[in-house]
Amino acid sequence: MKKFLLPLLAAALLAAPVQSAQVTNLIDKFTTSQSVSTNNSSATNTVTAPSAIGGFRTMSLTTAGDNLDEDTSLFISSTTQRLTLNTPVDSTPNFQLKWGGANGNTGLGVDFGAGQPLDLFTSYLSFSLRGTDIPSDFAWQFTDSAGNTATYNGSFPVHSSTSAALPFAISFDSFANAGAVNWNAIDYIVFSGGGQEDLDMTVNAPFQVVASTVPEPGTWVLFVAGLAVATFVLRRRAAHRH
Repeated sequence: MKKFLLPLLAAALLAAPVQSAQVTNLIDKFTTSQSVSTNNSSATNTVTAPSAIGGFRTMSLTTAGDNLDEDTSLFISSTTQRLTLNTPVDSTPNFQLKWGGANGNTGLGVDFGAGQPLDLFTSYLSFSLRGTDIPSDFAWQFTDSAGNTATYNGSFPVHSSTSAALPFAISFDSFANAGAVNWNAIDYIVFSGGGQEDLDMTVNAPFQVVASTVPEPGTWVLFVAGLAVATFVLRRRAAHRH
């Protein structure tokens, strides 16, 4: 009987579903400096950023208000690996970071699951807030090669920069339209925020996606088929013995 069962168990194991895996995808480590500044206007630029997904990062800043003498600045320091927004009194900023392909103009085509579909409940975006003096809203958008966009709208609380950085781990299941997006073919990633007068804020790198993959549907079919065959043969064997 044992000799008969061993091949069946081996077949069942071979047909078992592939175990889920965790894949860490770096969006940006902020090892490339970049800055924009403006006063009651808009500014934007794209830089080559080797530590960023796709190799290019576009930074945009728009400001409005009554302060006509001082610029609002948005910059990334490669020394501290932080994104910082400094806003003078009576100015209101809105900023955006966008990650794209060549020169920031082409799609990334990034596959977060290394060829496997994602478990949206356990896959998440992570980064941390170093400090901010005013509560403010932020948003993340992931757009796939077909133009479908998943969006998360969140908020930063007041947080002292003398305290430990405040971590964020945002499940993809929390993103609006997450189920309609192909997470294995993401073309653009956008982080934006601002909208509050006099806002000063610092965010820490790394920005990254920790993706948990799920087995392909075909592996489950093989598993069920393997169990069915094993059960059938065992039952026939038992019937012949009686």
